Amino acid sequence: MASLPPDIMNMICEELANRRDFGTLFHLCLSGKQMAGGALWWLYRIHTHASIRGGESNEDEMSRTGEFKETSIAARVAQMKLTVSKWALQWRSIILSSLGGTVYPYCLYIQSLDLRNLVDLLEDNIFQDNFQDTFFSSLPPFSETQINTRILRSKGKKRTPINIRLFINLVGDSISKSVGDSANMLGTVAALNAIDLSGNIDPVEFPTWIGRLSRLESMALWDGTVLNRHAGDVIQKRCQSFKSLSIYTCHGEKVDLNLAGFLDALPKNTLKSLHVFSYNDIAGETFQALNQQHRESLVDLTLGNLKGPAIRSLSVLKGLTALINLDLDDAEGRINLESTANDSFLELIGWVTGCVQLKTIRLNRFVDGPAIMRALCLNDKIRLNSITLRGYTFAYNQELHRSLANQTELESLELRAETEEDDDDNIREDIDTLVSSLSSLKELRYLNILDTSNSFQSLQVELLAVSLPKLEDLSVSGHTMGDEVWGAISQLHQLRSLSFHSMTTFTFDGIMKYLSNLRQSNYGIHLYIMNATAESRLSPQEQTIIKQTIENMVNGRFSFVQYREIESDYDSESD
Repeated sequence: MASLPPDIMNMICEELANRRDFGTLFHLCLSGKQMAGGALWWLYRIHTHASIRGGESNEDEMSRTGEFKETSIAARVAQMKLTVSKWALQWRSIILSSLGGTVYPYCLYIQSLDLRNLVDLLEDNIFQDNFQDTFFSSLPPFSETQINTRILRSKGKKRTPINIRLFINLVGDSISKSVGDSANMLGTVAALNAIDLSGNIDPVEFPTWIGRLSRLESMALWDGTVLNRHAGDVIQKRCQSFKSLSIYTCHGEKVDLNLAGFLDALPKNTLKSLHVFSYNDIAGETFQALNQQHRESLVDLTLGNLKGPAIRSLSVLKGLTALINLDLDDAEGRINLESTANDSFLELIGWVTGCVQLKTIRLNRFVDGPAIMRALCLNDKIRLNSITLRGYTFAYNQELHRSLANQTELESLELRAETEEDDDDNIREDIDTLVSSLSSLKELRYLNILDTSNSFQSLQVELLAVSLPKLEDLSVSGHTMGDEVWGAISQLHQLRSLSFHSMTTFTFDGIMKYLSNLRQSNYGIHLYIMNATAESRLSPQEQTIIKQTIENMVNGRFSFVQYREIESDYDSESD
């Protein structure tokens, strides 16, 4: 058989990688030497997307398809063991290759080093009980990370504890050294450009690691306390392509100053993305470094769980006007800048409304959230694609809801307001204003108004359905709704997810009639009925018929939950 040119073979492997077709790539690796090199390169380049990583994906898939329910417990356990064994084998081959112990240098093929996933493997019970000894016996240089004692586990089994911190540090050092050495060899190129770290990373060794990764573009750190001016200097000298930083947690007395030093040491206007997700102590020093060093480059900013000092210092970021995505989260939701620090409030408004390229805005638990969002929506120079506003008061916010209508290009909207049952008689005008504004947003594809719609009646849901023909995902709550809504909902031919969290009295016939109107454009739809009343309970047989019908028609799924105040033999969830 005539062989294909190498460039054609590489194009084939690249397309398979783009499709995440691990099975075909694996078989190409086995088909012969001509194919193995290119197929392995792409197989390891996308290894972080493999379903085996995490050890639960096969069980999830079995549950989704229904196969799980028909499989014995022994078969499920065997499947889980097989998945974990493959997971361990993948990591073993990557680590061993950094020591030169494999035919192919797999660690040079990987694009992202996710040591957080390795920690998950080491802590997995199935791995510890079945594969730990074999795993470490094949990696002699790392055997010292197994503590020289055995402890008794449940069912009488014994296992050797792992010094996970030491092992992760040794693995990081070995892989980064291998990548660094290859970078110094003529004609050798390592693919690694991203690193994802968790656990207690040695702050002394950390700068050495990243200094070896000359192609490093992004870092994701569980603990950001390893960042300081020295680490920034190393990146400035060795990692010319670095542009993205994500931190899960970062707290301590010196965190704000150290992170500021790190950001200040980076080359000016090179950082494009900064995400801080959870507990942290960043504040004015970090913000000042961002404002001075990266005001022209930063386009993506997430600041989660901000404490009081940080909230009061947000106006320091006033120079960051190149932002496209902005996500701000108040840890406690107590600080009202408009009433307690009006100058800072006005500067904050001036900053966000000056971000004329902004497309996505998310505000969570901000007392001043409605005022900030209203100012953004009324700015004709800003055309938003996505808005999320959580933790605000629904009542008496008509100006906010009215301003939404000005953002006619919106495709995604999530409003999660706090409502009170006693407000029903007082917020009718607020509801009408909101529904009127939402109905004018003809480009909406995603709409989540859970909690915000707690006082909605069927009529409001019907009005939204007939007004927003492009909706693909709709989540609503409200007063009790019944089959009267299906006529309007049936006109949403692009809908892929429909979630009712209100009390519902849907009948079997009403649901089946809705399903009969689904089109192929609704392919994959998931219908959630999350609070069915006792009077409208569906029998197991009826639930099975609905599930089979939606699956056969459009490969859809059905979830059904009975309202739990009244116990019932028919209470169930079907998906």
